[in-house]
Amino acid sequence: MGTSPPTIKLDYSLPMFQNKKLVGKALRSRNNYIQRLHVNLPMQYKRPIHRWIRAALEANVEDICISYTREETRIPKGTFSSDSLKKLALVIPHTRIELPRPRSESESLYLPRLEYLKLDYIPSTDEEQINKLVSSCPAIEYLDLMLRDDDNGDDHGIRIASPTLKHLKIRKYSGRVSLSLYAPKLVSLIFESATNNVYLEDVSSLVNATIVSKEHRGYDISSDPTAQKTSLEVLHNVQCLTIPVPLLQDFPGIPQFIENQVSEQFGNLRHLKLLRVDFSWSSSVFIIASFLSMSPNIESPTLDVTRYRPWDSASSQDELLKGELELLSVMFTLNKLKIVKIFNFKGSGIEIKLLEILSRKANVLEKFCIFGKAVDRLADTSVTEKILDDVIQLRKNSGLPNVGILLKMGKLGTGSKKIIFSLSGTQLTFSSVTPIII
Repeated sequence: MGTSPPTIKLDYSLPMFQNKKLVGKALRSRNNYIQRLHVNLPMQYKRPIHRWIRAALEANVEDICISYTREETRIPKGTFSSDSLKKLALVIPHTRIELPRPRSESESLYLPRLEYLKLDYIPSTDEEQINKLVSSCPAIEYLDLMLRDDDNGDDHGIRIASPTLKHLKIRKYSGRVSLSLYAPKLVSLIFESATNNVYLEDVSSLVNATIVSKEHRGYDISSDPTAQKTSLEVLHNVQCLTIPVPLLQDFPGIPQFIENQVSEQFGNLRHLKLLRVDFSWSSSVFIIASFLSMSPNIESPTLDVTRYRPWDSASSQDELLKGELELLSVMFTLNKLKIVKIFNFKGSGIEIKLLEILSRKANVLEKFCIFGKAVDRLADTSVTEKILDDVIQLRKNSGLPNVGILLKMGKLGTGSKKIIFSLSGTQLTFSSVTPIII
């Protein structure tokens, strides 16, 4: 335990029987002022965390950080109405954090100096209180919320409006929650939920954005015609963007790109990761081509491939989609493209065609990183040999003899081994056992 004035830091470095007395003594010796209270205890510790928090609040604490994994811990009254707190982090997995519902001025929800807030285990049903909590923090800059599922599984929506917020992270690993966001000073955004319903009203300062939707086709509340839609223009300043293709399909701006001949919209975009790219649908091909057209300075695109249609029913469309991609490729130049990554690669004709176009268009390309996914068709040796031949031919046709290629495939059938193929400079390495790092 550290007790350097005016900080109290308690972790598992001291024997269990010592820390209770030391904390009590330290709290009493602060003369009504504690700057920081940090508690990080493993499961076997059982201590009156709520009393320590309350004592720290009475001592005008500025920074409370609790990471505690034992049974449920009560959050003292007044935690969300402190005049002194600048940072509050409560990561207590077994504690359901109930936000106060003020009935009097003494139970108000107001944190005038709070700049950093991290809360784990907030019920989704408290959506109205979450909205009020954010609005009660006029100086908030960093917000990290872990939302837990409620009993009835209903959909919920969070509305965040903050003129000061710079960093936002919201995660909900089960159940569904939609997000409506107004934060003109926001720099980074991470939003993970089983929904495509995301409305970004004003995020004009956004630099890094990660929106991970786990929604499946056919179950998408964003298809509601009354739902608000995010304009593609609000993301025009981003430098790093991770977003699923189905969500982009709901953004006004993409379908109109070619028709209206929109000028460069993503001049700052350097790193793009597209999730749930389904090459059996022409919309995925169109969105990839559109983004590359609107991002002349892109350096590193990453595609995470999925496939909703059965392979046999979709493979016949490859020739049509390859022609469409070739036609769309005239729209973009990739003078700064350096690294291309593809995950869940299956060796389809459209995937090879995309790699061929990228290698042809990018005159400073350094490396392809291709991570395959084992599917039945790849158990056929002739298919895998053709994929290897196609990948090797890419570099020969690109005019860039030093482009590195890493092709890493999973097990391709019963009794088979992983295949790792690495081509760097003039050196060729092929392995079926040990991964190669280049």
